[in-house]
Formats: sequence, structure tokens, C-alpha cells
Amino acid sequence: MEDTDVEMSIWPVGTTALIDMPDVVLLKIFSYLNAEDLAMTIPYIDFRWNVLSKSPMLWKDITFTPPPHLTEADIIQHLQNMPELRSFRLRRAKYVDVIMTAIILHCKHIRRIVMEWKRGPSKPRVEELMCFVPQIECLDVVIPGSQFNIDFAKFYGNFNTDTTLTMLNRWSSHLYTIEMNPSVVCLPDSEEGIRKMMVERMQHLETLGIACNLTSNIFSTICNCTNLRYLFVSCEDLQTTDEINIYHLRALNHLESLQLHCLQRCIIGFKESCLFPRLFKLEIVGSGGALFRLTSISINLRHLNLQDSAFVDENLVDISLCKLLIHLDISDNINLTDKCIEYVAYGCQNLQFLDVSYCENMTDGILNTLQTCRDLQALRMDGFHFKEENCYQIPALFPHLKEFSIKHSDVYNIARDLQRNMPSLNILTCFYSYDSCDSEEDI
Repeated sequence: MEDTDVEMSIWPVGTTALIDMPDVVLLKIFSYLNAEDLAMTIPYIDFRWNVLSKSPMLWKDITFTPPPHLTEADIIQHLQNMPELRSFRLRRAKYVDVIMTAIILHCKHIRRIVMEWKRGPSKPRVEELMCFVPQIECLDVVIPGSQFNIDFAKFYGNFNTDTTLTMLNRWSSHLYTIEMNPSVVCLPDSEEGIRKMMVERMQHLETLGIACNLTSNIFSTICNCTNLRYLFVSCEDLQTTDEINIYHLRALNHLESLQLHCLQRCIIGFKESCLFPRLFKLEIVGSGGALFRLTSISINLRHLNLQDSAFVDENLVDISLCKLLIHLDISDNINLTDKCIEYVAYGCQNLQFLDVSYCENMTDGILNTLQTCRDLQALRMDGFHFKEENCYQIPALFPHLKEFSIKHSDVYNIARDLQRNMPSLNILTCFYSYDSCDSEEDI
């Protein structure tokens, strides 16, 4: 009798009827479940449910985003039970390469991988995935040491060469050349050769990555590739005197991602608003002296990266209009002050990731300013000097914070106390000098 009671407590009324339902009905029920349930609950009911849980139709529209409490071992266990997984998104993990290896081994049908919060695998692991999973459509990650979230699948994938063109110097470091990949074209020696290559594919070109001495003629040719959706431009000659006005890209109204590197004379200031209505990612890195009004580009941005540039507070006065922004990186901007954060806090209340590391003219007072950003999950303030009273407010100010990076800041006691008050908070610290370490192993 006692055994019967135990059995009834495990199996609710009607479970036998549920198990005996036709496959088509069970699949319909399973379609309402998330990735974790399909991988770690349903397969262990019985053999039939195990088989059904791996049906491709169930995984077609599911993205597995590991919740913060899962360790690397837990994530790998989940991935082992997801052979039909199509989409994977990672926000935090310590050993990213281990997770990438698990995806390569167990998820042969993966189509989309996005790693946020400056998370990314090593270059060899990216190359390995591109080799063993050639059908990958999106691999949006940051390789350690890089300043960009590059979508490697779009720039280096084995797609129709009419729609994708990646032209690099062999020594280019801004877009990482993947060896033995036929889709990467060695940059022609002459300006005319570069322009000719673009003109030949202009009508169908959707993805363009180019690292060259950016002249006004080459830029004018880029502006005529009206079907572009993804554009990466890096100026190899930092002494170029040609002035680049982003307004001339206005014909590219399909543009979704715009990434610019080392444009020393870049103008982005004009009266029109929402120049690129579909643009969700904008990265302007290593640029100097830019005239810039954010709303002139797009108010629909989700991802904004302005690191290592010469921007000032006034450049970001309109950022509060970007209500959809979730990722903001303004690190290594020595001219930005606390005033800039006031603009951010006023309107960007959906922000989840913020990096203000090594902004020398900012203070830790921005913690109180940012209290309107209640959904903040990752905050990087490497190199800051902290007052204890400001740091101790963090649990109340940011209840959803999962990662707090304070590398190269002398805050050992503060980090210890924060960890005690927020056990699930991942605190990244590094007490060596800035030049002596910056790798995950030193953190």
C-alpha cells in the first residue's frame, strides 16, 4: 500500500493516458516546452518520449540560452541531449572553448550561435566549428583580443559568392583570415581592382567585409551596393586624409549591421533621423574626431560599440532615444565623463550589458546614476577607483546583475563582501598590473 502511495505521488492522475497518446498529439504538447525541459526532463520518462524529444520539428524555432545557474558541466550535459539544436545563445561562461567543443560534437544541425557580453571562443575553435559545421548561418562572437562581435559565418561561410565578399590584406588583423577558406579574397593591389571586384557583384551583394586604404572612390563604390545588410569597413592606412561621411551610405536602407574601424576623419552628423531603420548593430571602434549624432543613424539599435575612440559626452546626448538598446560598450573613451551616463540612464532602461572600463574621466558615482537600468545583467568597470559605500549599494541597485568586472581595481575586500551578499554574482577581478595580464587564466 505504501509503494502504491509513492507511485501515485510521482505520477499524477491521467499520466498513463498521457503516455499512451499518439505521437502527433505528444509532439504538439512538447512544442510548448522550452529547451531545458526537452533536453533534461522529457527524455527520461521512457524510450518513446526520448525519441520524440529529439524530433527536428520541436527544435526548429527554439534557442537554448543557458540560465545563469548552469555551470559549464551542466551546459555540456544539456547540449548532449540536444542533437537537433538549431540556435544557441551564451551570455556568460568561464571556459567558452569547452562549450564550443560540445556543440561541435553533439549539435551537428546547429545554424546559429551568438555569444554576448564579450564572450567568445579562441580562433582555432572558430576555425574548427566552421570546418565541421559548414551549414552554420550565424556565428556572432568576439575572439579574445578583438574589439568586434564578428559574424564569422556571414563573412567566411561557404555561401554563394555573389552575396558575400570578404577582401583582406594577408596581414589584416581586424577581420581574422581563416586559412584555406575560398570565400576570403586577397585584397587586390590597386584601388581600381578593389572597385572592380565590388562592381561585379554589386547587384546581389549582401555581406561585405573590407580592410584596405579607404579612399573616397572606394567608399563611393560601397555606397552603391544598395542590397548590403552587413558591412564591415576597416581603414588600414591610419594616415588617410580622405574624409568619410556616413550620410553617403543612406542608399543602404537594408543595412542591419554596420562596423567601422579606424576611420580617423568620420562625419556622422546631419539633420535627418533614423537613416538606417533596420540597423540593430553599430560598432565604431578606434576612430578619432568623429562628428556624431546617434539618432541620425537609427533609434532601433540593440547593440552599440564605441570603444577606443575620441567621443565626447555631447556625441551621446540622444542615446536616451534608443529605447531598445541592450548592449553598450563605450570603454577606453578617455573624454567621456559621468554626464554621458546620465544620458544613458535617462532612456536606455532595457540595457543588459554596459562596459565603461578605462574611461579615465568617469567616477564610481555612475553606479547611482544607473539605478534606472534595473535589468542590467553585466557591468564592466575595469580600472575604476571605488568607494566602499557606492559598491555596497550594488545588490539593491541591480538585483538582476550576473557579472561585475572590476579588473585592475584594488577592491579585494569589496569583491569579497559583494560575493557574500550576491552569491550568484560572477565577479571578475585581477590584481596584477594592466600590462602583465588580461587573460581569463589570470582572472
